[in-house]
Amino acid sequence: MHLYHIAINNLRRRKGKALFILLGLVIGIATVVSVYSVVEAMKAEMSRQAGEFGANVVITPSAGELTFSYGGITLPEVMFDVERLSLADVAALEGVPSRDMIHIVAPRLLGVATAESGHNLLLAGVDLQSEFAIKPWLRLQDGQEPAAPPGAAGETSGGDKPMDVERLDLTREGLSQLALSDDEVLVGAALAKFLKVGEEDTLSLSSRDFRVRAILTESGSSEDEQVLMNLGAAQDLLQRP
Repeated sequence: MHLYHIAINNLRRRKGKALFILLGLVIGIATVVSVYSVVEAMKAEMSRQAGEFGANVVITPSAGELTFSYGGITLPEVMFDVERLSLADVAALEGVPSRDMIHIVAPRLLGVATAESGHNLLLAGVDLQSEFAIKPWLRLQDGQEPAAPPGAAGETSGGDKPMDVERLDLTREGLSQLALSDDEVLVGAALAKFLKVGEEDTLSLSSRDFRVRAILTESGSSEDEQVLMNLGAAQDLLQRP
């Protein structure tokens, strides 16, 4: 008789005890696997949400800065040797070794334009699809979000209106539908209220007329007080090609 024979005979005589031991092992292993799976899923979801919350890297033009102080009063910094970024720099990002780690590149040109009322307005020239993708909190008022492509999740057969709970995903999926012509702009909620303009109104910027395509929903971000337009149109308007 061998040692394993003794173990097998012992299990046969004590079937109830063996069953409870086996059940305990199964429950213990299942619990460990379940907890591990839940933790990994939570880590992945948190990483995804953190990655979607704005840009991880911001590239700005190189410049020298000097700070002066006279009589205990510190004057604003003086900029010198200011370089400029160009669209060639944006294209150069396609050739970096770690390009597969870059999810979105969103170029932005900021400047000041004068409205017909004489107020100076902050103007942002952007690539609209990448701007909305990198800032998921941006929305258009009155359900003007870009339409979801046919067959998107949440769309019902027969052309019925999708459920409101699906609107967030649909707006992200329909970004390709969001496009402006060079004579159209989006206006932040706070700025639109200040200028008293609405959708389809005309907004004069530096003696050029633009049609207000839509008003952004108030989000508490800097976009509430900005005018968004195509990057090329902003370059032309600000004379910064």
